[in-house]
Amino acid sequence: MNSPAKSLPPAVDLIIVLDAGWPYKDAMTLLSYLIDKLDLGEYGEGVGVGGGGGSTFTLMTGRNTQNPPIVNSSSTPLDFYGNFTKDLYNSLQAGMDLSQVLIKLRTMYAATMEIERDRRTTTGRPQVALFITYMSSVLSDSERSAARNAYNRLRIKAPNTHFIYWTLGSKDQYRDFVIDKDKDLIQISSVSDFQSSVQVLMENLNSIPRRILNCACTYRWESNGESGKSIQYADPLGRPLLFNLHPNFFFKSDKATVKFQGQGYGSLQICYSRNPITGNSSSSSSSKPNCKTITSETAEFSESQPCSGTDYISSCKQMYFSVTPTSSNPRCFDKYCRYPDMIRFTVTHEGLTCANSAKGLLLSGTSATLFIVMLSLRELLMRLFFFG
Repeated sequence: MNSPAKSLPPAVDLIIVLDAGWPYKDAMTLLSYLIDKLDLGEYGEGVGVGGGGGSTFTLMTGRNTQNPPIVNSSSTPLDFYGNFTKDLYNSLQAGMDLSQVLIKLRTMYAATMEIERDRRTTTGRPQVALFITYMSSVLSDSERSAARNAYNRLRIKAPNTHFIYWTLGSKDQYRDFVIDKDKDLIQISSVSDFQSSVQVLMENLNSIPRRILNCACTYRWESNGESGKSIQYADPLGRPLLFNLHPNFFFKSDKATVKFQGQGYGSLQICYSRNPITGNSSSSSSSKPNCKTITSETAEFSESQPCSGTDYISSCKQMYFSVTPTSSNPRCFDKYCRYPDMIRFTVTHEGLTCANSAKGLLLSGTSATLFIVMLSLRELLMRLFFFG
């Protein structure tokens, strides 16, 4: 297909954490503009403009984290306009208690993981926590230390969550709390000129891949049950759909396999790489991906010992996939089809496992030898101490 890609709104699961130090008028302007840019509306949890479901958003404040969110996992802007009133806003405490927010997010994402497990799905929208901070939000050394500890614990529980800071104040103080320091710290130059930073934010959200999941994993990262499948829809005039599989789901695997099966709605080019694949083309940043074209066939990608040579999950590369429509047969008429020419396909997998970085150590080679030596030394010291 040679047609230019449509500029599509992001489809994400977005948690917005707002510093209530913003004047209400500015906060309303900022949030309404942001929410209007998301893929919300009648399709909500269904297909979304790019397949895989439209956006949901949650709105909470940077303090009073024990209170329920102002908006909780909504797919309609009406919930924002109905709940975000001036009277409510004026009752909120200004500031950003970052460590407490991160602890709250850890609980929320654990609950989300259980919901996804119950649904037996193999894919999920990108998970993004967006912090909108005001110029008065300043982290002390003690607050930074507590927040860093909470952030590290959250990354263990929800390793595939993306953190973005959209701030009117200093963005450098949040460098320890993002994955990509160049993309995930976005400065608002002024309240009157925030639209330019919104465009940067939208491009960032659109570049985050959808998640491939092993829904047999519990929030404790223990295996319980069997996996399922996910039905996805690709827009022939949209950007390629991007997916990633985090090594938490294959760190312990002898062989991990991901399958994309066409349903006869059109042709799709499926590409795979262990390096990120961009949304502008089917090429990865540093190596040529493995690509296959399907209509009704299955594109299968397997890795034997996918984390071989690495001792820690953080050292094992993710798996990246892109799905690009190449031709379409206008026959998509089920309830999740936004357009008749959307191309339906399924995502399944085999051989995935469950592990988190708190448990993710492969004891092989010298690591195993060192571990055994340390255990022997510990036993010797205990004998000398107790029986000396």
